[in-house]
Amino acid sequence: MARFPTYLGIGQAPFWHDDDTAGYVHTEGRGQDAESNIVLTSLSNSQTQFSLPVEALYPHLPDGVQKRNLSIRSIKVSPAFPDLLLIAAAIIEEEGNSDDGGLLFSYDLHSEEVTLLVNLPYNLRPYDEFSFSPDGEWLTVKSSARSSSRSQLHLHHLAGQGTIVLNSTYPFGFPGYDWSKDGQWLLHTEAGFLHLFAPDHGYQRLVVHEYPSCNFAAWIDKE
Repeated sequence: MARFPTYLGIGQAPFWHDDDTAGYVHTEGRGQDAESNIVLTSLSNSQTQFSLPVEALYPHLPDGVQKRNLSIRSIKVSPAFPDLLLIAAAIIEEEGNSDDGGLLFSYDLHSEEVTLLVNLPYNLRPYDEFSFSPDGEWLTVKSSARSSSRSQLHLHHLAGQGTIVLNSTYPFGFPGYDWSKDGQWLLHTEAGFLHLFAPDHGYQRLVVHEYPSCNFAAWIDKE
């Protein structure tokens, strides 16, 4: 049976929570009077199941960051932690400053706790701000400096093993990377080498290749 679309209002940063529940940032009003909430909505009945005011993030902002400069870019849920909302926010540029960075928050739907996970020194990439390892335990987020060729890949362990930072000087952002099928190895390219990194063990292996212009690496399942 066909269903008619339901108008939900002004929103951004859509995401899936489960097969029947979608989320997004809902905004009412304009300018300084605008109020934004992160909402979860059932697609079967179009009813709002959860609402979190974006202002709940403000007490966790780093020193010097004003709430007016915060803009949520993306929200995702790891398959390993379905009750943890992961929120990527950009710090909007002030006049004359082009490298204001980004922030990564988590919100626990059970404990109702907001946590600032990562404070990024560079800007979030415009698309696919973050993704997950195959087991869902490692979150990866890219950031790039607009005024230079510096970029970083942050790996944050969602079960509390900390954050690892990989650096790159590739001029167009952090080079393409890929996880092995079992999630044990992260593969990426840099400075003429293939880098195989095992974040659970802090171990790295370098492999020489014959393609100096290579800027993307991927695993191929040969089974």
